[in-house]
Amino acid sequence: MGWLEAALRPLGGVTFRTPGPFEAGLHGPATAAASSSYPAPSTLAGLLAGIAWRQGLCAPEELEKAQGAFGDTIMCLRRLGVETLRAGLARKGAVYYAYINHPSCMPRLNSLLDYLSGLKPNFTGRDAALALREAAGRQCSEGLRPAKSEHVGIALDRSSKRVAEGMFYIRERVLYPPEASIVVLTKAGGSLGVQVSATVKLGGDGGLAILSIERSMSPDDFLVKGEGSHWVLTLISPALLQDNPFRESSWPLLTSREASEKLAQALLSRHGCAGHVEIRLIPKGEYLLEVISPGWSTAKSSLREPHLLVPAGTTLYLEAQTHCIKHIVQEGVGDQAEIGWGSVVASALSGRKRDRE
Repeated sequence: MGWLEAALRPLGGVTFRTPGPFEAGLHGPATAAASSSYPAPSTLAGLLAGIAWRQGLCAPEELEKAQGAFGDTIMCLRRLGVETLRAGLARKGAVYYAYINHPSCMPRLNSLLDYLSGLKPNFTGRDAALALREAAGRQCSEGLRPAKSEHVGIALDRSSKRVAEGMFYIRERVLYPPEASIVVLTKAGGSLGVQVSATVKLGGDGGLAILSIERSMSPDDFLVKGEGSHWVLTLISPALLQDNPFRESSWPLLTSREASEKLAQALLSRHGCAGHVEIRLIPKGEYLLEVISPGWSTAKSSLREPHLLVPAGTTLYLEAQTHCIKHIVQEGVGDQAEIGWGSVVASALSGRKRDRE
């Protein structure tokens, strides 16, 4: 089993919705009212799981019995031979870009790793925010800049399939530059394999893309920069936590070091090789730190179980050896990481300040 790159080149405008705040009785567009310039990991996982569905590898009666928030998606992916996904990347030509929760551009991957490596171990949230902004390039001139336009949509009531009061919503359509592709790294074998180009649905509102699959390097070969024992990790896809480490009333304490360590430890709880860890930055952008329902399960006709979402761009300080970091980059952080949530990049800290003009 090796790593493959699934590249999705959008054909015209596409619409990606972010999961909305969890409310048990909420239906319609309010469950996914906001738009994003990059698809949620579950959108990409669902697209690949759809290949297994069309090949008859996962039957409806089996999916209804699948356990876990994304048990149906994971079952189809396993039948396809997919073990894990890493999301949060795009590519134009030979240049890779990373999603960091910025509403209008994605920085070059190499620029992001370079600026992160220039931080000191005692970097602050302001230092991390500056590094992310500079990695994106001044006014995003060096980054990938998808264009956006607003459109009015009409949602149907899930039960009656009819238009009801309050079912209008505004959506953003995203237009990626020509020859740019959304990239998903997949550790897979079996029925997925290397495929010729095929047209697939992408996002909502009838979006289409050309899917091509080719062999890839392992994520730790180009998502990790340097070696050492002091590291900075940045989420390039949102992470999920099924068990919220905070009571809602204590969220304001996220500004404290104790709270940042608690949240960081929850994200890395599956990785026993990691030492001291703390979150230094949680950016505001297309995603926020909040409890959400991460989508709708068609197989079970219900909202998926609520999770705490930690947005992309969240930046952590971590003490660990290089082999541990490579494992984290391959496997991701938080819950549901096997379908692309919680994808990260990592840079070893050089221990010096970069000259920022």
